[in-house]
Amino acid sequence: MALAIDPDFGKRGKGNACSEFNAYDYELVQTFFQRPNVPIAKFHPICDENAGVIVIEKPQFTGQSEGKDPNNILELAWQGMHVAATYRGMYWAELVEYTPTQWKGGQHKPHMHWALWDVLSKRERALIGGERTLELVKAACACLARKHANWRKFGYLKTTLADTLDSVALGCVHLGRLPKP
Repeated sequence: MALAIDPDFGKRGKGNACSEFNAYDYELVQTFFQRPNVPIAKFHPICDENAGVIVIEKPQFTGQSEGKDPNNILELAWQGMHVAATYRGMYWAELVEYTPTQWKGGQHKPHMHWALWDVLSKRERALIGGERTLELVKAACACLARKHANWRKFGYLKTTLADTLDSVALGCVHLGRLPKP
């Protein structure tokens, strides 16, 4: 079992985006959101194996961080690690962390999400919204290609779908299904 976590603490968000992959062929099993303040008994059930890996994005300061409150990135890290540590303790799993630069390099989200589409099976694609999701990703890539100044605010990028796709992509990178930059 592998569980990939994309940290989030936004008041409008659902919590940390999590993606579970099975241990046999690394296929995506499910995606869900988890907040750290939910009691362990309320945690979303994942597979009952007592081995595996928890993969988490470790937030980092970048050029995009300029002018932003540094406490936000600390809170982001705290929220993500709280959930990761809880699952690690429950499943005795190895904990692996990647900074955004380590797992996606300088790729923009829409490009990473489009690359992800090529490695997912039809069943996996259905778990993350199917063709509707692909159309949203393509539209964001087209906006980015036109060098639209506000591409980050385009469509799905301001929703929890972007967080879900990030957690799936992070898991696929760690499992070798998507190449590292």
